[in-house]
Amino acid sequence: MLDTEVEKTIVWKNRWSIVPLIVVMVLAILLPSSTWNVLIVTLGGIYLISYLWARELHLHLTGERVLQGGWISVGDHLSENFKLENSSILPALWVELTDYSNIPGYEPSVAYQVNGRSEYKWRQSAVCLQRGRFTIGPWRLRSGDPFGIFEVQIHYRHTEEMIIHPPLNADLTFTLPTGLRQGDIVGRDRAMQVTNNVSAVRNYQPMDPLSWIHWPTTARTGNLSVREFDIEAAGDAWILIDLDQNVHEGSGMESTEEYTVLLASALTTRILARNRAVGLATYGERPSILTSLKGTQQHWRILRTLAELSADGETDLQQGLDDIQQLIKRGSALIVITPNINEDWLPNLLKLSRKQIKTTVVLLDGPSFTEHGSASQTADHMQKTIQQLGPAAEILRRGDIELPNLESTTTDEFKITPLGGRVRATDG
Repeated sequence: MLDTEVEKTIVWKNRWSIVPLIVVMVLAILLPSSTWNVLIVTLGGIYLISYLWARELHLHLTGERVLQGGWISVGDHLSENFKLENSSILPALWVELTDYSNIPGYEPSVAYQVNGRSEYKWRQSAVCLQRGRFTIGPWRLRSGDPFGIFEVQIHYRHTEEMIIHPPLNADLTFTLPTGLRQGDIVGRDRAMQVTNNVSAVRNYQPMDPLSWIHWPTTARTGNLSVREFDIEAAGDAWILIDLDQNVHEGSGMESTEEYTVLLASALTTRILARNRAVGLATYGERPSILTSLKGTQQHWRILRTLAELSADGETDLQQGLDDIQQLIKRGSALIVITPNINEDWLPNLLKLSRKQIKTTVVLLDGPSFTEHGSASQTADHMQKTIQQLGPAAEILRRGDIELPNLESTTTDEFKITPLGGRVRATDG
């Protein structure tokens, strides 16, 4: 940690404590007596000792915190290792740590005693309750002299960004849609680049990459032969998330918003695991488009976007479907996740089908997410209507996705005493 990110100050905390000394000094002037002199020396000595004690702590008291792990999801444990070190010969009779992190359910603020020339270590942990972008820090240490006259304040201004991702353990209840690049297309169309599907071997032609050479055939025939690739059996997949604030229901984890994120997270993981490219289109307060790509980096980008989503958009699904038509390619797959069970956006959906885009709609049954809510017949009717138009349609209701365990209590998993002993937090 940079020195510029640490600020140490000594604060005159109890200013009224100077009053007795002033009164005694006045009395010593007006009514000369050895008693007043003794009191002046005593009170002055207390002030001097207090200041020197605080100055020692100011110079020699330090704190440190280290975050454990990196990738954090809802339901995971967030853990940090803390250390207070006092290199002075004087003890810090009390040290208060105040944390200003904004992670829900995580409160590592504590108070301990640290003897002279010793250190105190402990681990603080809590279950991550909410996805989103948060910060760890800043934080502050407070200590002082035994008489409470001066206070030492150590401000650590360093902050660390923490992204809590949506959980990845949601169960999928329907088959992942494929694109239209399959069936009779395979074997007729040939790819101009490497894919996972090798269809045949042909004679080498100028400008063919050397990595395409099929050595067993070359050795058997004596002619330089190369592999020929088919277009991939499944096209790119896109996920469109409807975040129109006017159609979402429920609160907390039991809401259409959270179910939308959980489903999108699970779908992204499953699609990328099959080595398919996936793109994401979200229409919240700030619409976001992530073009379709493969690989781990794309997974991180999508999960980071999902972590910060909120159902606060003003763009309706009609507009979203129109926008994505300009992005998605023929032969791709589109998964639409929406709690909108009105039929006004169905004509826009039909345009995608006519464009030979394999479309699946996941309908979130909003009424089932309300308090004492139950399944609605409107969602069932909407599902049948969509299926009659051609696209596939599924209904997702409250309770259809397994939610992560969020039982959370912030605990000290262990402490290391100044003498080097290891004790449980509950042992005191």
